[in-house]
Amino acid sequence: MRELKCNNCGGTSILMKDNGRFVCEHCGVTYTKDQIDRMGSQIDVKVAVETGRPLEKQIQNGETWLKLGENKKAREVFEKTVDEYPMDYRGWYGLVKSYINEWRAPEGNTLRNFVLTAPEDVLAIIVETCSKIKRREEIRITEARRIKEEEERRKKEEERKKMERQKALQEAQEREYREAIEANKRRKKRKAVSTFILILTIIIAILAYTHCQRPELPKRLLSYNRSIISSIVNVSPEMVRVKKGSFVMGNTRNDREGDSDEKPVHTVTLTYDYWIGKYEVTFDEYDAYCVATRKTNPGDYSGWGRGTRPVINVTWWDAIGYCNWLSEREGLKKAYDVDGNLLDKNGKRTTDITKVVGYRLPTEAEWEYAARGGQNSKGYKYAGSDTIGEVAWYSENSGSKTYPVGQKKPNELGLYDMSGNVYEWCHDWYGSYSSIAQTNAIGSSSSAPRVFRGGSWYSNAQSCRAAYRYSKSPTFSFNYLGFRLARTVS
Repeated sequence: MRELKCNNCGGTSILMKDNGRFVCEHCGVTYTKDQIDRMGSQIDVKVAVETGRPLEKQIQNGETWLKLGENKKAREVFEKTVDEYPMDYRGWYGLVKSYINEWRAPEGNTLRNFVLTAPEDVLAIIVETCSKIKRREEIRITEARRIKEEEERRKKEEERKKMERQKALQEAQEREYREAIEANKRRKKRKAVSTFILILTIIIAILAYTHCQRPELPKRLLSYNRSIISSIVNVSPEMVRVKKGSFVMGNTRNDREGDSDEKPVHTVTLTYDYWIGKYEVTFDEYDAYCVATRKTNPGDYSGWGRGTRPVINVTWWDAIGYCNWLSEREGLKKAYDVDGNLLDKNGKRTTDITKVVGYRLPTEAEWEYAARGGQNSKGYKYAGSDTIGEVAWYSENSGSKTYPVGQKKPNELGLYDMSGNVYEWCHDWYGSYSSIAQTNAIGSSSSAPRVFRGGSWYSNAQSCRAAYRYSKSPTFSFNYLGFRLARTVS
């Protein structure tokens, strides 16, 4: 068999021998042996191939798949046919039918229109049209690949930023831990110095008394101290009443500032009114408790000052100790037992917050409901505003220290410093959120870190949002952590 130039299609075609007939592999035109002999004298023989008739077999194969309804397989056969025999009309017509049957209507209709309507050079037009279709498909595939690569790049960038945030948070926690250790060392040192000065003062006073024979002096000093204690202790905390209601708890804005533990958002219903402190508990108030109970005063950190600044360097246990002392002083039943469990009016353990009478820490749900403005909520991001500087002392405006309570704008309920100044201990053990609606929630029942909320002078704006959560061991204390009082309305 020889490879010759076909008179019909004009290209060099492989002529196939079949029952004494010769067929052009590309256009299907048949030749006699005499014609082949005459054509052979015109050009050199290149290759000889003994074969059957693959074109007809492929056409029959594709038609069979069409009859069986296997349009995809038929299309694959016809696509191979038109690639190998681009000038054969039957391959293109079969491809048209497979396109249409396979619901690839635009490509199928385009091919069909050219096949049925083109008056001349039909196959050349079909070849050009198919090339355009393939180019359009290649463009579509290229664009899809570009979009996928862009999406993968975006995901990688988000993952990188997330890892950077986690690393920054870990570094901040490690820094806080180191600072806590240093602060504890300084506190112990100050305590030792204070103890030494106190002992030295007592010795000097005893010597002076012995020398001067003035027994009235200690009595006068004792009377003076008692008057100071009395003037402080007789001041009851200012409280704001929060009416019962329902709210959506967590990252309700669904923004990127929110952390994973702020989801899923869920509805919380409080079926009772409660009081919450208008201000954070101050040094003046806590120092009175320390004097009355002979408890060591917490440090004010680098001499920031005490007075009406929020008390700091108090553990969760310190905070509930103050709550119980204040309850007893005002003739109320204590809210906590020695293990930190809630107590009802009969002194029995309870998980029903509505039965607790004395002063206590707010539950996490109570705290967030009040921070969002309770029954008067306007949906602010921070407690009382969407502009953090109006309501909070935080890292950008605090000058790295606390401030006396009540200097910033209050929220919708008239509560001050719910965002910033110092974090505030809550009653709850820390736990993951659930999408199930809750009523009078008091947090997880398992032992874990205790929750504190609200951000501090040390925090960035993200940590001062009403939805932000943080937690530490109940024995943890630091210079950015205090507390606020709460009580159930009887």
